[in-house]
Amino acid sequence: MTWVAGLFLVVGFLAIARLLRLVARADEVLARSRAALGDMRDPALSDLEKEQRVQGHASRLMLLFVVLTLGLALALGVPLGIVWLADRVGVVSFDATLDLALSWPFLLIACVVTAAAIPLFKRRRPTEA
Repeated sequence: MTWVAGLFLVVGFLAIARLLRLVARADEVLARSRAALGDMRDPALSDLEKEQRVQGHASRLMLLFVVLTLGLALALGVPLGIVWLADRVGVVSFDATLDLALSWPFLLIACVVTAAAIPLFKRRRPTEA
C-alpha cells in the first residue's frame, strides 16, 4: 500500500501541476526575462521607454513568482495532505510513504516513468497550413 501512496504523490503532483499550467508559466518566466533583456539592449529605445518596458516585465514576473510559488505549494501539499489523512484513518503510514518517496529506487522509477509519460500528455498543437 505504501507504493500506491507513493505513486499517488507523484501522479497527484503532476496532475495538479498540469491543471495549474505551472510548466507553461515557468516558460513564460524565461520568455519574459529574455524580452526584458532584449528591451534593455535595444538601442532604438530611449531610457524612458526601456524603463517602462522593463517595469512591465518586472510586474508580470512578480505575479508569476507568486502564482508559481502558490501553485507548487498546492501541487505538493494536496497529495501530501491526502496521504496524511489516509495515515490518520489507518490506511497507510505517512512516514513509510515519505521514506519510500525519498528512496533512490523510487525516485529513479518515478523519473523514468514520468519522462516516458511526458510525450503521452503533451498537448498537440495544430499544424500551421
